[in-house]
Formats: sequence, C-alpha cells, structure tokens
Amino acid sequence: MKTIYLAVASALALAGCGGGSSSSTPASTALTGILSDSYVKGVTYSTSGGASGVTGTNGEFTYAAGDTVIFKVGQANLGSVSMSKTALSDLSGNKVVRPKDIAGVTDETDQKALAVAQVIQTVAGASTTATNIDVSANAGLLTAASTIDSLAAANTALTGAGLTPTPLSDVATHLLNAPAKVKSVKFTPTDITGLSDANRAIAYTTSSVDVTYTDGSVKNYPLSFVNLFNNTDTNKTADGTAAAAVHNKAGTVLNEVNGSAYIPQTPDANSLIDIGGTPYLVTHFEYMNNDSAGTNWYGKQPMLMTLAKLNQSSTDGKFSVDSIKQVDFSGVNGLWIPCAGSRSPWNTHLGSEEYEPDARCEVDATYAAIAGGSCAAMEYTARMDAFRVAYGEATAMPYQYGRVPEVTIAANGTTTVEKWYTLGRISREKVQMFGDSRTAIQGDDGTYTSLTMFVADNPGDLSAGSLFAAKWNQMSPVGTDGGEANLSWIKLGHATHAEIKAAVDAGVTFNDLFLTSTTAAAGFTAVKTGHEVAKVEYLQLKAGTFGVAATPIATLAAFLETRRYAALLGATTEFEKFEGVAYNAKENKAYAAFSRMSKGMEDVAADPANHIRIKKNLSGGVYEMSLKPNQGDSLGAAINSDFVPVSMKAIVVGKDITADADGNKSDLNGIASPDNLWFSDRMRVLFIGEDSGNHVNNYLWAYHVDTGSLVRILSLPMGAESTGLQIVDNLNGHAYIMSNYQHAGDLNGTNPTVHARILPLINTNKAEVGYLGGLPAMH
Repeated sequence: MKTIYLAVASALALAGCGGGSSSSTPASTALTGILSDSYVKGVTYSTSGGASGVTGTNGEFTYAAGDTVIFKVGQANLGSVSMSKTALSDLSGNKVVRPKDIAGVTDETDQKALAVAQVIQTVAGASTTATNIDVSANAGLLTAASTIDSLAAANTALTGAGLTPTPLSDVATHLLNAPAKVKSVKFTPTDITGLSDANRAIAYTTSSVDVTYTDGSVKNYPLSFVNLFNNTDTNKTADGTAAAAVHNKAGTVLNEVNGSAYIPQTPDANSLIDIGGTPYLVTHFEYMNNDSAGTNWYGKQPMLMTLAKLNQSSTDGKFSVDSIKQVDFSGVNGLWIPCAGSRSPWNTHLGSEEYEPDARCEVDATYAAIAGGSCAAMEYTARMDAFRVAYGEATAMPYQYGRVPEVTIAANGTTTVEKWYTLGRISREKVQMFGDSRTAIQGDDGTYTSLTMFVADNPGDLSAGSLFAAKWNQMSPVGTDGGEANLSWIKLGHATHAEIKAAVDAGVTFNDLFLTSTTAAAGFTAVKTGHEVAKVEYLQLKAGTFGVAATPIATLAAFLETRRYAALLGATTEFEKFEGVAYNAKENKAYAAFSRMSKGMEDVAADPANHIRIKKNLSGGVYEMSLKPNQGDSLGAAINSDFVPVSMKAIVVGKDITADADGNKSDLNGIASPDNLWFSDRMRVLFIGEDSGNHVNNYLWAYHVDTGSLVRILSLPMGAESTGLQIVDNLNGHAYIMSNYQHAGDLNGTNPTVHARILPLINTNKAEVGYLGGLPAMH
C-alpha cells in the first residue's frame, strides 16, 4: 500500500501543475482533489466555480477554494460536496472526497454512502481489492436521469442500465479497503494498579492512542473523559427542570412524596447524529433506581430519552450543550425500560424496550400465582400496574412494550417517534442493522433468551419484514469455555407494522394465542423461556385467526410472543444475558456480548431443549459471527439477505476468580460481564463496555481485532455500569467515543468495607453523559 501511496502522490504533484485529469479550469487557479473509492477514474464533475471535467487515473479533479463539486456517473447524479468541509481527508495536501462526503452522511456504511459506492463499483466492475477503478467504459449505460440518494435509487439506476448491482457486502469491503490516511491505531492501557479511592470514584483514564498514518508518521493523542451533562442538570432545559426528570403523558413532572422530581440515575444509549451540520445527541434513561427514601422504582415509572443540541468547537472538536429537551412518547403509549440503542444507517435513532412485561400474567391467574415466577417475584404485574398509573395510560397493555422506538430528528430539531411492532417482542438490548439497511440482529437480555434476525422488505423501512430465530448447532466439545456453533434459522413469520398494531389495539391477549397446561399433555409442547426468570411451560398454539382483519394466530404469536413461539418451533432459547451487538462491515462479521454463560448455556439435560452445552462462565464473553449470502431457512426457503449469521464463536472470554480483597470475582486483566459493544471500521477496534458485579469498577475496553490485543481505556466509578457506547470515526475532523455511566455507588459484589470507604466520594444521585475526547478524525 505504501508503494501505491507514493505513486499517487507523484501523480498528484503532476496534477497540481495542470495534468492528470480532464478539466476546464485554468491551471493557475486550480486546486486538486481526489475522488476515492479507491481511486476512481471517469466520473464526471462540475464545480460551482464553473470548472468541469472527468476524474483522472488516480481520481484527480480540479476545483477552486470554496467550491461545491457535483459528481455524476452517466446521468446518475451521485451528489455534491463542499470542498470547505472539515470532515474531508487529505493526501499530500490534496483533499480527498469519499462516497460518504458526496452523500452528506457521517459513516462510511450509511445507506446513502453505500448507494453512491455501489453505483461507482458496479459501473467500474471493481473487485473488493482493486485500488484504481474506472467507470469510463460503462458510464454511458446510465442514460436515465436519477439522483442516488438511497439504496433503492442505486438499484433502479443500475438495473435500468442492464447492470447487476455489486453485493452490498462487497461494496463495504471495497470501500473500507480503499487507501486511507490512517493506517492503524493502538490504544495504550489505563493502569489501575494502586488506583486511589478518589480515582475509583470517577470516570478515569490515562489512556492514549497511537495513530500510524499511511505516510509512516506516528502521532500520540491523549484521551480524556469529557462531561456533557448530568441527569440532574437544570440549566439547559427550557423550563428549568432537571434534564432527566420523569414526566407523565400530559407532560407533567412526576414528584416523590417529598416534592422533588423523580430523576433516574441511569443514562444508557447514545446516538450522536448530525442533522444538516448540527450535532444532536439522543440519550436513553433506562429506569428509576431508588428514590430519596430508598424505595426502588425499577420498571414502575415511565422512562425517557433526552435530545441535546450540541455545539462543536471548530478548533479542538469539543462539544458543549446548547439545549436539552425530552423526546415526546405520548403518541406511542410511553416508553418502557429503554436500554441500548444505535444510530441507523439512514440517520435515525433506533432504541429499545428491555424486559418486556409478561402478557400471560395479565390473563392467567394460575400462572401469575407461581412462586418465584415473573408475575410476582419479578414484579411484572406490579410494574405494569404502576406504569399505567404513573404515566396516565390506564389502558396500557403488555403487547405495546418490548418494541423498537425509532426517533427521527428534523432539520429544525423537532422529533417524531414510531414504535415498530415488526421486529418482534423481546427483552431487547440493541438493534444492529447491517450493510443492506434491511437486515438486523438484536440482543435479548435475560435468562433463557433468543437470537433473532429481522429482514425488512425495503431498505431503511421497518414497517414490514420477516422475523427469524436461530438454532445453535454446537460444533465444540461439551464443556468448552465459550464454545462455537453453526447457526440455522427458523422463520417465525412475515408481518406489517399495521397488522400487528391493529391486533394489539383491538385487545389481543396471551389467551387468544395459546392453550396452556400445567403438566405434560398430548398436543402440548414443553418450552423454557425467560427473560428474568424461566419456568417450563406447556403450550399449544391456537388455530385460526384474530379480529376483523383475520390475522393468523401464528403471525401474532411470532411478533407478540416471539421467544415462546420461537421455542415452540425448535429455535434455541437458552442464551444467558445476551447484551450488545455490533457490525464489522469490512469483513462482513457481527459480534454479540453475553454478560455470563450459565444456566441454559450449560449442559442441562433436564431442560426441554439442550442445544447449548458450554462451560459455566460468570465473567461472560464476546462472540464473533460470520455473515453470508445465499442462505435458506429450516424449511429450505431462501432468506432474502446477504447478511445472514451462519456461525458464532467466542473470541474474548472473561476468567472467573475467587473474590479478591476488594470483591472482584473476575480477573482484572480481562473482561467481566461485557454489555455495550461497538465496532469502529476505521480503527479496526471492537469496544466493549462492562455491566458487572464481578469487577468493583467496571471498565471500557478496546479489543484490536487484527492483533487480539485487549486494552482497558476507561475505569468507571465504583458500582457504575459502562453505558452509552457509540463510536463516531469522523464528525467534522474529529472522532468520538461516546460513554456514559449509571447507578454509581451500587454495592454489587464489592467488599462492604471497601464500598463504605469509597461511597462517600460518590454522588449517587448523579450520572454523567459524556465521551472520551482527544481523538483525531479516522480518515
């Protein structure tokens, strides 16, 4: 790659003298830019200053300072870019334009960026490793005027020209193989040896990152934790209420008996989203922990998301908060326990609702009375009842929760919300979309849970699609630590949002879907599914349809009782504490975190199913999945996706130890209860955040996938969970590792003496929303 870099640099030197591309701009006033996916020849361009031409062998084009440049392939308008954008990379002093810049998006694998890249690569007939590509031969085939602003538009333009679109998995690989300014990164560790109590009470880092550039230079950038706002802050909201104050459906602040507002200490997901050049931050607040009297309100209060409008410094990239408001969920029956989340490839926020209320508790008195069951012992009946009262939604029903709330931010900062019913109903941790903007996997937190995959009918549209559940087919010996398996997929059904929501609005209940038995009986299947507790149930799917729309009962079971129905069909529902998921676009891989591997993941012959049979490991692990095209479901029908997980194997596994003097029960040099996951395509790093009672202080780790190096980069306050993980590789010339923490000071498994010593140094009512700053753009 270095040889290529030097060759291109030489070519650009000539281009700066007026050679290397076809242009109408006088050489004395021209600057040279590079169109890179990798280096692209033959793309037509025109500038706001009047220049026009065709990109040269190494992607060269000419422009004047301050110009906006439009790029076309044939009659397909790829988009335009302002050459004054600070997000642009450079090569030997020449600015580089990539598909994401033309598309006006943040991420290399955003839908619009991949659409632009797909047109270029398909017309060029590019292989995934080609470093110089040429669209000249086929550009003339695109004779119909079009604007490439979506994957659908790209597909229409290419098929209309008689070309077969390059698979999106190959598009992403080629795009991320293209020559880049950053060659590699290496994080240095935060040393916790002998860490003072004061530093164990805060978000603490001494890490830095060594960035190796393509020209051979290496620069070191120290990291620092930057606070954006706290849950209790009152100075950025329009009415002076706390940023995370709980509101009911009418918008009234809910107060404790003492008159103070309920303010959750639990910031979770972050989505940093650029809207027309303005950065906004969506942040979940997951649950209300203890009030001032020490009463626990978990799941009994309506929860919230905040929207912070940010200012970004043009010099050092630091954010400051302009204003904070809450997202309005009154039109979608409120918000239930929002856990992790993600920014979609079409630039919206995809949230979650964890630990969905058990709908059987509402209609089956015998089941509700089971000692140690979810209804009483885990308070699902009490939670649902309390939520109805607190939010002011007297008719709230369990099937309205456990959904995917999507938040769209308009150019003026207003938000709209849709709570999608199509991705099934599970204890959802995080939805991770893949490169086609159609396929997603999602974590299902709890005990005896599932791995599900959703394939939308159309890119960027969650209103209709098919839902699948995985079966684990173990390949490693019984008792292996972590283990390995091939995955097969069972189709649960296809549905539209409208038909499932209509049935819920019409009052469908658990009893409309299933017959039950208290003992094994003919026609009933034994299943064991969670989420917080798991008991064997004997179920039989009812026949027929429901409601005036005559929706098949099987369809409703798939999308309302996803885990139970998956178990009935033979899918695996033995996963334990299935948390975050992430996507590696270059290698077409995904990652999944399990906070612990126990219970259903052990060899339990007495269970109704015993697919997973690995070693008990309470420290948890992270698995890697391979994504492949041309897969079929368990009945042999084709799965309409090029991103189907076909295997999973453990790549990072924690180590259980006998509790040390502080109360750590997992090796401090490895992970403990991995939860949040995010993969940086440009850094080639998988970031892993902990949610554990096995480490007294939870940590954020950087796992370098190419070397296997695992490095601690942040220590959170004692008892606090690492949350809010999101990586932004380049926003206006700077990179960010978004990171929050929640419930600081929790006892968990900490030695009581140590806990009592550090606790006075922590404000347990405060929780911070922030990021690790100091990173340069990962061009």
